[in-house]
Amino acid sequence: MDLMLKNRIRQPTITDEKSSKIPLRAKQLYLGKWMACWMIGWMHAFPPTSSGQWWFSVDSVLLIYNSSEEALFNASDVYAPASSSYRCPHVSSLQRYSGLLLPSTDYARRWSITFIDFQIQAFNVSSGRFSPASDCTTILTPAILMGLISSLILLLVLAYALHMVIHLKHIEHDDNHKADMYFPQSTEQLEHCCDENTTEKNAI
Repeated sequence: MDLMLKNRIRQPTITDEKSSKIPLRAKQLYLGKWMACWMIGWMHAFPPTSSGQWWFSVDSVLLIYNSSEEALFNASDVYAPASSSYRCPHVSSLQRYSGLLLPSTDYARRWSITFIDFQIQAFNVSSGRFSPASDCTTILTPAILMGLISSLILLLVLAYALHMVIHLKHIEHDDNHKADMYFPQSTEQLEHCCDENTTEKNAI
């Protein structure tokens, strides 16, 4: 079953400098009478640089269907600095959207879930507005894919052009090594040439 959602999520400000893993208030999205979606988040202290800034990440997305059946997706690739919000055009379990949500159970593999125009912020929310966003990065976006294809085409054209240049140089080199043909410039030279040819034939 495909599930397409469009939502933006904010969380209250939470500060705890002593903890490296802080649970965020689970965010529930009501999807109708028989379905609910829970987003469970954690704040992790994993400074990737010497700046040592705090980051937050979404731990998982839990779909509850018919009040009993659960589909759990790992969402650890959804992360951003704690001072920023996270924004992505698509957060999805589908590979064409980079597959940021990974099914954690066999039942979850029967589902595909996609959040459209997704934005979330865990901390430092003020006046109901998002902080500057940290956009998601994907390996093969349509723009990157088109750029790679264009580069490949240009490389093929360049290789063909170099091949033709080398081929023409070989042709010129062969022409220079051919024997020069002698063309007499006057009647006397032509008669002398004919006499020499006749003498050579008689000698043979």
